[in-house]
Amino acid sequence: MWGANTNNVWAVGSGGTILKWNGTAWAAQTSGTTSSLAGVWGADANNVWAVGTGGTILKWNGTAWAAQTSGTTNGLGGVWGTDANNVWAVGDSGKILKWNGTAWAAQTRYTTVITDILRGVGGADANNVWAVGTGGTIMKWNGTAWAAQTSSSTNDLNGVWGADANNVWAVGQAGTILKWNRTAWAVQNSCTARVLNGVWGADTNNLWAVGDRGTILKWNGTAWAAQTSGTLGSLSDVWGADANNVWAVGQAGTILKWNGTVWAAQTGSTRSDLNGVWGADANNVWAVGATGTILKWNGTAWAAQTSGSPSYLTGVWGADASNVWAVGSGGTILKWNGTAWAAQTSGTTRDLLGVWGADASNVWAVGSGGMILKWNGTAWAAQTGGTTNSFFGVGGATANNIWVVGSSVGILHKTE
Repeated sequence: MWGANTNNVWAVGSGGTILKWNGTAWAAQTSGTTSSLAGVWGADANNVWAVGTGGTILKWNGTAWAAQTSGTTNGLGGVWGTDANNVWAVGDSGKILKWNGTAWAAQTRYTTVITDILRGVGGADANNVWAVGTGGTIMKWNGTAWAAQTSSSTNDLNGVWGADANNVWAVGQAGTILKWNRTAWAVQNSCTARVLNGVWGADTNNLWAVGDRGTILKWNGTAWAAQTSGTLGSLSDVWGADANNVWAVGQAGTILKWNGTVWAAQTGSTRSDLNGVWGADANNVWAVGATGTILKWNGTAWAAQTSGSPSYLTGVWGADASNVWAVGSGGTILKWNGTAWAAQTSGTTRDLLGVWGADASNVWAVGSGGMILKWNGTAWAAQTGGTTNSFFGVGGATANNIWVVGSSVGILHKTE
């Protein structure tokens, strides 16, 4: 899903499905293809591209969608650009295409592994764009041409975080940590062979990487060092408000807090796996997970919050500390109003798989069977999407610095 604003939002999916939100209702648009569409991005409401299987590229001109000649039959999995004249599409077998405002052209990728799968593309600006994928592949666009960058690794990459275009870290299998310094990628000594799942930083001198068997590593601006986590459980996610307030969550209800000196286990009153963590600030942090688990950090302690639901919670998002939504299985939607969680009527029993909003009065939840729900500040309403194809996620494209890493599915990190 991508939107130019709250009145121009597109969702794409299987069977050539394209839906458009006009601020009032969703309507199916004629795509002219039956190909599955995997990515959508636009420069503005009159310049939107969708890409998919068999080399499919479609262009929206403000009135209609039209097929564009891609020159490939490779599946395309991601599309991103800096403006209407600089757009990249990437896909199977290392394929990279560039739109120059007039036509698409294949770009030399210089990759030596022809089976590489590129599922995403992003950058800091028109002269700093990365495409990455399997086997440690990293490609860099410098404004003129693509060139393979020596990553010195053949491992898949699982997470990425960047402070700016000069300082980017990627982490992955077998303890892989790579650092981009605007000149080259270099392998950094991680002191571990364990899988690293996530990375987050407060600045270029304070980064953390988390992973399997309770692994936590800290970068101090010079070197990585293992930190004592006190757990053997796998850690799935890390997020912080600043360098002295960082949380890691994971298996069997594990919550760890860094206070600027040491990591300490925090009591979360659950044994359920925690799937994600999000916060408005250092005093308002939520962790969600299995069996309706919602935990809240208030600046002093974690407390289990009554969700009123046994559902598996799949996502959490908030506009601010008084407007937070959690969604999950069986059509579950829960809303935090600053005081308590309350179930909201979704009007569906279908599983909801993602939630995202533009603000507290414009929130979408999407899920199985083509379900699209819209919160208008007062109530949720089912919106006619014209399809039974499932939607698996919803999000926004507001970032100015994007890096994508992964194997068959890209992971985006966005710095706003």
